[in-house]
Amino acid sequence: MRSIVRENKLLPGDRIIVPKSMFGVIQHHAIYLGKNHAGLDLIAENVVGKKVLVTTAESFTAQNGEITEIKRFIGSGLERKNAVERALRLINQPYDLINFNCENFA
Repeated sequence: MRSIVRENKLLPGDRIIVPKSMFGVIQHHAIYLGKNHAGLDLIAENVVGKKVLVTTAESFTAQNGEITEIKRFIGSGLERKNAVERALRLINQPYDLINFNCENFA
């Protein structure tokens, strides 16, 4: 099984960008959170028509396919930790196309 985390050397707080429309005109943004207590790689994303939720990297890859870009988190270890905690605090926040879409979240 392919691992987007290993392939892209993701660290917690890194932004994952994947195409959401034909020709990649619309992009979807998500945040890599790190591993949970069971060793699963987790990703937080704000899903259109739903809310901010956490999914496994395996599920995210199955639903989204290829990665367009990885934006590395720039900051200290503490800032990286704070970014992950912020993403977790936003779980269940409803999606809003104008005020709180996936890019706003990430």
